[in-house]
Amino acid sequence: MKEQLQLLYQLQQVDTASAQATAALKNLDDGTRLAAELQAARSALEQAQEQLRNTEATLRDKELQLAGTEQDRANKYQQAVNSRNAKETEALQKKVAELDRLKDRLENEILELLDEVEDCNQRVSQRQGQVSELEDQLTATQQTFAQESERLNKELTELHDRRQELVSQLDAQLLNTYEQLRKRSDNLAVAAVVDGTCAGCHTKIPAARLDAIRKGDSLVKCEICHRILVVPEQ
Repeated sequence: MKEQLQLLYQLQQVDTASAQATAALKNLDDGTRLAAELQAARSALEQAQEQLRNTEATLRDKELQLAGTEQDRANKYQQAVNSRNAKETEALQKKVAELDRLKDRLENEILELLDEVEDCNQRVSQRQGQVSELEDQLTATQQTFAQESERLNKELTELHDRRQELVSQLDAQLLNTYEQLRKRSDNLAVAAVVDGTCAGCHTKIPAARLDAIRKGDSLVKCEICHRILVVPEQ
């Protein structure tokens, strides 16, 4: 019986390790959240780039309008200087004044657009930085996920093989008792005795029961958590 209890304790360690590895595998970050954040960041970058392109296009249009206005103003001014007709001169002077006002307005608009282009460039640069950072994070996360998935799956395969080996050596009735207890005890059916205490519920074990557990001639359960008690061999 003592040898069977030690095998049962080893089986419990295997099952505990398998549960931990399975939980770790389930909780691995596969990068789904980062991928969504990256997609949103790329969309924001595209919007910022589109706004920059539109603002630059508007700026070019205004600069062309300004150049045309300045040329038109110069022509009208020269015509007014050369005119010998008072009415024509007056009309040309009014046109020059009108073009001066348009020129001032266009210059102000161009200054505002230059500021807006600078702001757009800063936003694009910021968005590019965010995209680059998220791409690096996603790549690292996916690499870690792949490596850890491979490691954990390999560990689970090894644990499965070890479990099969242990099960083949265990008494069928004892194994059935273990499996039933494991279902009711949060996957922990066998508890080690550590410093005279049940490792499952941390209850102090009476001396008489400790002697029986050490002998290993019979199945002894904790009076509190009802787990099978075993003193692990060193």
